[in-house]
Amino acid sequence: FFFAALLLEAGVRRLLPEAESDLGEITKILGLPAALFSIAFCPGVFEELAFRGVVQGRMLLLFGRPGHLHLTAVAFALAHGVTAALPIHFGIGLYLCLLRERTGSLWPGMLMHMLYNGALVVRAGAS
Repeated sequence: FFFAALLLEAGVRRLLPEAESDLGEITKILGLPAALFSIAFCPGVFEELAFRGVVQGRMLLLFGRPGHLHLTAVAFALAHGVTAALPIHFGIGLYLCLLRERTGSLWPGMLMHMLYNGALVVRAGAS
């Protein structure tokens, strides 16, 4: 997903060369440690608690298998905004749902979420 996000970014930059990355600007303002905390750690914990901990369980009760996975992934993607990255957010959401389903734990999803967001922060800070 990280590489898909990089490809998407390259495509957007080609189509809209004047487009700026808010992530790079945030990282410059906050500094790398604070940016990693606020953009990687906090969302990794709190979004996983919300989407995989609460929403996925409720969707399972309401819609059963396998519909709950896709509906939770759609909710996750839409919560990140209707942007060019919507398909990537849907894919990440579905993967994290499957990870939660397979492991029975929120911890692996939290770690993956933090690593993905952290990689984007580091990449944005380096450019």
